[in-house]
Amino acid sequence: MVSLTGAHLALQGRRPNELMRRYFAFSALAIETFVMQELNRRVPRVLDVGNCVPDHGQISALLKQHFDAETDVAHTLEQALERLASDNFDLVLVNRKLDHDYSDGIEVIKRMKQDPLLAQVPVMLVTNYAEHQAAAVAVGALLGFGKLELASPATHARLQAVLAPTATETRQPPCR
Repeated sequence: MVSLTGAHLALQGRRPNELMRRYFAFSALAIETFVMQELNRRVPRVLDVGNCVPDHGQISALLKQHFDAETDVAHTLEQALERLASDNFDLVLVNRKLDHDYSDGIEVIKRMKQDPLLAQVPVMLVTNYAEHQAAAVAVGALLGFGKLELASPATHARLQAVLAPTATETRQPPCR
């Protein structure tokens, strides 16, 4: 390893102060570039509808760990529609049976798909039952996953398709 002492730099025809000034100017530019990239980076936002506190905790931990996503919660159809009207979300996850009133999560999906402002927002049903997944897909949802499949590579791939598109794609905020 070569030490860049003042004498060594002088031998190269450079003054130590000039080299240090260039180094710090480069470092400042690199730091500024990094900070701007971080400020401009969009964090994926997910609305979790109808999951109980423990399940919401597991789902939001998965989304944070693998996709650096922020997860908000709504317990009822009305709360979900209010949140969707006031905020942009990259994905909506709907429990098969909403924890607050045990109403059908498919109704949330139907209402979203009937609203022209919400119809383009990706939505998935959270259920372990294949027949309910098929019903959700039939009304416009993406194929979702069950709570028993949270660690599954297939679940991660489905979520990645929405929350972390490939480098050739750019994730845009949903149209509203």
